[in-house]
Amino acid sequence: MTRDKQTQKNQLKPMTKKTIHQALIRRDGLTMTEAKERTNEALAEIEQVLANGGTLFQVEEIMQEELGLEPDYLDAILCDLI
Repeated sequence: MTRDKQTQKNQLKPMTKKTIHQALIRRDGLTMTEAKERTNEALAEIEQVLANGGTLFQVEEIMQEELGLEPDYLDAILCDLI
């Protein structure tokens, strides 16, 4: 498969918590356990912010500050809350 086709295929896949874990492992050199811990800590903070009437802007800030991830990954986190 060419790189362009692989990129298109990856763009069509829905992002999941596993996608976030993989990004943290690749980028930060974390173990799967460490990536899960960081994701779960960020998720707990996001849940607290939303429970207190927080905004999506605040959620995006948490994603950026705690995980260093762009809002593209927001769906994966929010889907886990449902």
